[in-house]
Amino acid sequence: MNLLLFYATITVITLSVTSSAVCFSAWIVSQRKTMLFAALSLFFYFLDVVIIFQDSLLVTTGFNIDNSIYLPIRSLVSILTSLGFIGFLWLLMYNIINQKGSYFKIAPLYFFVALSLLVLAIIPASPEQRFAFYTVRAIFIYFILLYSFFLWKISKQKETVTRIYHFRYLFWAVLILNALVVFEDYLTFIVFAYPSIGSEVLAFGSERNYAEELLALSCATFFCIDAVRILLSRYKKPPVIASSVIATKVPESITQYSLKHKLSEREEDVLRLILYGKDNSNIASSLCISYNTVKVHVRHILKKTKCSNRKHLISDFWKDA
Repeated sequence: MNLLLFYATITVITLSVTSSAVCFSAWIVSQRKTMLFAALSLFFYFLDVVIIFQDSLLVTTGFNIDNSIYLPIRSLVSILTSLGFIGFLWLLMYNIINQKGSYFKIAPLYFFVALSLLVLAIIPASPEQRFAFYTVRAIFIYFILLYSFFLWKISKQKETVTRIYHFRYLFWAVLILNALVVFEDYLTFIVFAYPSIGSEVLAFGSERNYAEELLALSCATFFCIDAVRILLSRYKKPPVIASSVIATKVPESITQYSLKHKLSEREEDVLRLILYGKDNSNIASSLCISYNTVKVHVRHILKKTKCSNRKHLISDFWKDA
């Protein structure tokens, strides 16, 4: 059994770091922040599993991982890896819903760290403490889901609703698996009061949660599908590289031009890429929106600027610039 679990752990570690690399590659070619956050989140989960694997190896050497020195240090490291894994998932979702305000973007992360430290401080070292400590992760994940669902219901921006709806299958998977994570922790730490139990499956990793591994791999699969689509899009239609003159002048003039014609923030993003010479497919890939959405934005830009086509629009921009 231990040999089987050893290879299962190696598989989880390999898939986590590979998925992180794929997402990071997609970010390099598209500069899409969601891909960067996904890559960082999966990388921190990779670190989290590696640390648990380290615990398993220490146990085989006879080292007591529940001693008064190692366990607090191990808990602090776990807070950092959890903050990276779940925190970047939160930033990813915050970027998707396109909310403003840096305070609320960062505040939940501070709350997560504070609550985790509070659990360690007020509850004596025990299975109950470990259960409470890891339940903080589940609470934060449910907060992300509830906040996203709330905005999906009240948002009047079709683009925001569409972007959240794109993650609907992942939301359902995380919702179910997160409940299984809490249930598995309850069995491990409360019902069986690990580490006194002698089961090999549980003893392989004192704080390993198989439902959480499925949750992380579900996220990795979903993000990798998006990343591969981005990479394939760039392979089929490489982006047009703007000249140094255009790259310098466009940022200097586009804000004033957008204000003059009352363009929205997203329309300004589309206009910038039009001026860089990108077609609708490349614009869709760069901004992580559909091809049809790009067409709608282009149509609105032409209407607001009273230009007949893209060539006329570019000419009008440079005339004002």
